[in-house]
Amino acid sequence: NLYLLGGARQIDERTAGIEPLLLRASWGGTRDYPGPASVEAEVRTGSRMIVSAGPDWSIFGFRGLVEEFDSTWALFANRLMYPTLDSASVELTRSKMLRSARAAEDDPDVMVQSLAASLAFAGHPYAHDVSGTVTSLSGITIEDLRTYLDEQIVSSRMLLVIVGDVARERVEASVRQTIGRLPRGDYVWEFPPTWVADSTSVRAQQRQLPTNYILGYLAGPHASSADYPDFRVAVAVLSGIIHSRIREEGLSYAAGAWVLDRAASGAAVYVSTTEPGESARIINSAINRLQGDYFQGAALERWAKGSIIDYYTSNETNQAQADILARAYLYRDELATAEDYVNELRGVEPHDVRGAAERYFKNIQYAFLGDPTAVPQRLTTGSTATEGPVGQTITDYRQIRLYTTRRPQCPYVQMHPIEVWNPREASDLQRAVFNEGGDGAIRIEQVQRQSGSRIEVGWKAVVIRFSDPECTY
Repeated sequence: NLYLLGGARQIDERTAGIEPLLLRASWGGTRDYPGPASVEAEVRTGSRMIVSAGPDWSIFGFRGLVEEFDSTWALFANRLMYPTLDSASVELTRSKMLRSARAAEDDPDVMVQSLAASLAFAGHPYAHDVSGTVTSLSGITIEDLRTYLDEQIVSSRMLLVIVGDVARERVEASVRQTIGRLPRGDYVWEFPPTWVADSTSVRAQQRQLPTNYILGYLAGPHASSADYPDFRVAVAVLSGIIHSRIREEGLSYAAGAWVLDRAASGAAVYVSTTEPGESARIINSAINRLQGDYFQGAALERWAKGSIIDYYTSNETNQAQADILARAYLYRDELATAEDYVNELRGVEPHDVRGAAERYFKNIQYAFLGDPTAVPQRLTTGSTATEGPVGQTITDYRQIRLYTTRRPQCPYVQMHPIEVWNPREASDLQRAVFNEGGDGAIRIEQVQRQSGSRIEVGWKAVVIRFSDPECTY
């Protein structure tokens, strides 16, 4: 993979999509592989050229056979350095990209992503669509492409990562003879600014659809930050809670959260549902729970293990391994491996998750696509704390309801601890705490007692009520 650094920061509204258009149009011929010879050489070597545009960089690379490395590299370098950019190949490439851009305008998931991005990234470089819009792709000229080739395809923007059984000396020799001769340029890699919002907002767009789409973007830390692993695990836990709760209540099979994997990171919260109000309630409740003081190590271990498994399965390919090395170099100036990062995930503690949730799970920028009259007020107001069980003694875990506030600094009192020792009741108690409806918080902890010569292990749940009435809203 050759990473052309800069991404959205290299373009503006008019030139959005120019880099992938330039790189893809190179299939139509180069200085040393004119016309169809370029495609014929690709077929002959058994290789496949790839182009991918992202918010922080574009990728121009190839997948090929080790024994054909020299031939494939020669073609690859020629396409990057000397594309002919004849009108026929440029227009054919443009038409393909325009078809994709127009098709995206009819895809509800892509539409709600665009809507959320326009709100969350307003005034930020990430607001530019690196793949291009119908308007920008239509307006880019061949002269624009040639100017971009001369000014932006420079070695200071390039990071080369090769995963495969190829000797470093062989790679270095190929680089020196080709892309190493490009102008240096004056590009310097820097982290983009963060995109934190001041308050929660909702942007709704009416569409006649069978269901409503809700997508919220929230800002996270820079990917170089020490609390980035905490943030990733917190998002994984949030996703699991949202998905399981919404699915259990029959509101949707498509719900969850994921990390926006970029230099200035963030997360997305998503659901498509015919019951947006109830879904919003569950999303707010899940966030509140993570920000509260009840999340325990046993549950965290389950979520962390799942996150690690997902991480491994999504990074099995050579492409993914190259991305890991590139991010490690750019974000931390070191060549970390997937195993290094997994060890960081394993080191995340419950208080780390709670801290990440408190710092970052706020001021969400929501996009709503569907029936605008169904936009839930809970998206902008957050959850409404319900008064705790004042004067009521809870002696049965089946009576548990969750009470909380989104202001963790408020003073609180603990009420009526419930202890269970039967394994089945312990399982039911945990299920009640983690899955019971309502907006609130319960602290659950493991306890022990002496029973003859044995030590029994059980669980205790403590209902929390807030002693300051001003803490409810």
